[in-house]
Amino acid sequence: MEPNIATRVCGQENPQANLLKFLQNAQFALKHLWTAFI
Repeated sequence: MEPNIATRVCGQENPQANLLKFLQNAQFALKHLWTAFI
């Protein structure tokens, strides 16, 4: 097990918040790509 991954997992107080942030970033990226194609 890699130490940085273990530290990251142990340091997460709220994984759902991180997931929400990730989804928001992904949604923003998709919007940016979509407007770029148009």
